[in-house]
Amino acid sequence: MNGARLILTAAVVAAFVAAPATVSADTQLPFNDPNVSGQIGFCDKANHPITSGNVGDVPFVWKAVSSVAAPKAYVGKEGKATLYAYSPIKNVSPGQWSPYQLTSSAYYSNPEHPMVQATYADAPLEFQTTGFPPTLDGLVQIRMLFSAPNRVPLTSPYPAAVLRVSGDQWTLVSGDRTPDCGAGKSVSVATVRLPNQQPTAPPKWAANSPAKAKPTPVPGSTPAASGGAAPSDALTPSGASSNDTASTSATQESDSTPVAAGEIGSSAPRESGGGVSPMLAVLLVALGIVVAGVVGVLVGRRSKPEAGQK
Repeated sequence: MNGARLILTAAVVAAFVAAPATVSADTQLPFNDPNVSGQIGFCDKANHPITSGNVGDVPFVWKAVSSVAAPKAYVGKEGKATLYAYSPIKNVSPGQWSPYQLTSSAYYSNPEHPMVQATYADAPLEFQTTGFPPTLDGLVQIRMLFSAPNRVPLTSPYPAAVLRVSGDQWTLVSGDRTPDCGAGKSVSVATVRLPNQQPTAPPKWAANSPAKAKPTPVPGSTPAASGGAAPSDALTPSGASSNDTASTSATQESDSTPVAAGEIGSSAPRESGGGVSPMLAVLLVALGIVVAGVVGVLVGRRSKPEAGQK
């Protein structure tokens, strides 16, 4: 009997030794955020969980899902959630980090797992990392903040995820790696209010744009120079709503349509436009002035009476 117990005890000990340690990823982060309550997971357009992507993808992710329920005060038909990105700063309180709004606010159907549905009019992560470069181990924190009519937007606590950005790629460091992407539905307020004005594909400069992935060269054309402008394609999240301030630094929630890129953090590459070269135009104008001057002198000489004529 004692021998059997000894064997059983040895087997249990061996199982614990062989099993990998399950340490929360948050304990490995170089910062502590006491306001975090719950985790965020990300989904692609096919409702599959994702843990990595390109910083130039538009939108940053197609859907974000919270692992915890929405606060009771923000549950209902008008409850909304919005994604914000922050670059952690060493020895600075998380409440003092500068926010960047990644999506318009979105309604969610399941308060047990509130969601944010993005659109092709929302921003890529690249806009945030350019405006607020991640200086602490390349880390970026994503927060889901809540709002509702006639209520003060909730700035804490919040579900969160932490990404690491390296080059043009991001990977999930801390968050929900297996979110239930089908636990409910979500719709952006931009889609609800302006359903006929929403883009149906990423802008041409986006990393996940079909046009960028499979370019179709025009016969006889020359490669476009970088830095040109394509205002109709460069979109960032819209301006804020005065009723939906969603951060300690007076960040506001977007409930309107997107506007052209140009706000802090926008680094979207743009396509060069066509038309006449500015230098060629200047040369043509200068040549016209010279020709006009020469013609004027010749006409003046022919009309001037010769010496001795009356």
